[in-house]
Amino acid sequence: MGVHILSVLGTSLYEPVVYSGENKNEIESDFIQCALVNEFYNEVLDGGKVTIFVTDRSYELNWDDRTYNAKEEQFAANWVSERKNEVAEGVEKKGLKTTLEDLFPLLKEKVELVKIPDMKTEGEIWDVFNKIYSAINENDDIVFDITHSFRSIPMLAVTVINYAKIVKKCHLKGVYYGAYEAAQNNENKKIAPIINLTAFNEILEWTYAADAFMTYGNVGKFNQVYLDKMKSVPEEQRREWGPIKQIIKDMDNIALGISTCRGADSMKTKGNNKSDNSVKQAYQKLKRDMGKTEQVRGREIVPMTNLLSHVADSFESFDKQKDYEIGCEIIKWCIKNHMIQQGYTSLEETIKTYVCELYDLDDIKIENRQELVNLIFTGAEKQSIDNRDDFFRKMVEEDKFFSNAYCTKFDDKQKSIAEKMIKELPAELFILVSQVKKYRNDINHMGFNESPRDSKKLEAKLKEFYDRLEKIIEG
Repeated sequence: MGVHILSVLGTSLYEPVVYSGENKNEIESDFIQCALVNEFYNEVLDGGKVTIFVTDRSYELNWDDRTYNAKEEQFAANWVSERKNEVAEGVEKKGLKTTLEDLFPLLKEKVELVKIPDMKTEGEIWDVFNKIYSAINENDDIVFDITHSFRSIPMLAVTVINYAKIVKKCHLKGVYYGAYEAAQNNENKKIAPIINLTAFNEILEWTYAADAFMTYGNVGKFNQVYLDKMKSVPEEQRREWGPIKQIIKDMDNIALGISTCRGADSMKTKGNNKSDNSVKQAYQKLKRDMGKTEQVRGREIVPMTNLLSHVADSFESFDKQKDYEIGCEIIKWCIKNHMIQQGYTSLEETIKTYVCELYDLDDIKIENRQELVNLIFTGAEKQSIDNRDDFFRKMVEEDKFFSNAYCTKFDDKQKSIAEKMIKELPAELFILVSQVKKYRNDINHMGFNESPRDSKKLEAKLKEFYDRLEKIIEG
């Protein structure tokens, strides 16, 4: 895929300088466009193109050939370049069109001219935006020159490029500025650097990624920005980016942990990859790895680590000791990020975890969560909780389902705990569990019932249910 160079032609009389690019391909020209074409010549030749945007005034002064005037002759007298001797009133001045054709004859058919207005009104700014966007093709590798023309061009360039990256799947190869003001005199020449400003757009990319993660819990943008960055990082510098890669992985583990409802403390479960199986442990791993970034000093990396640190701070609420507290934070995250199904699952399971905590039961063991806590909540839906003594008796003695399937396994200690739960847990909790189950089932069964609830109600009820749980916990 070739390179597409986009540049806006200015109206000034430009002094010829030797522009020095990243590839050290030096060329003396009064037009920065020539220097950039020289820098990316092979990539333009191989399937690329050059688009020059001109106003009526810049077209007249710098695109077409014309003659110098007396004022320009006087101005050129102060130039360092020997070409100052060529500037005299009435002498022909080559425009950018002729200059490009003379220097790069093979690219003649690859240069496109696009007329734009002067950007004096908001409407004209939008017109320029649309013209730049229209000039970009699908999957273009873009090089944008922001050296000349309107002061608003840098902002407009960044905006339209990022827009085209989404809509036209373009890739930004570079944003460049010909730094004439930084030129150094060398005999009869001025040597000016071509500065690569792409890193500033990358900061925007990282910022968008951070926002996407904090808003939607999606780490995909972070991964993509990191992979794109690695394409331009020299091999010897990639090790410096190792901590960034690990932090992104840690955030991915947290996001995946939330989306798959990994609320249990993995230190209590089997398996080696503890941070992959627990939101709590994933956060602890993120905290440890963030501490390692203090050693990072790369000028391009530091802004990224600061941004990632801000993202990591948003997870401070997961720094809890008790599993049900972690569960509560997961529910709040799900509500905030519209993860409704995960929210209902987390809510129902967090209630069980909370009850296990109340009665000092290991919340990992199935006989505690399902065969005891869940059994009691299920029984509450079938039995009246107005008379707790009667409720307990029917659970363990009379009801065939419970006695045959479960309670015959209970020892006296378990029956004692079950009795306490039945008699001590607030009625509001029994009611809440019953309601949560109905809404969770509605979601898990995709609304396949005679009276499915609408999506907005499911979302609103999740928040209501959590608020009620929070009040119960706070007592």
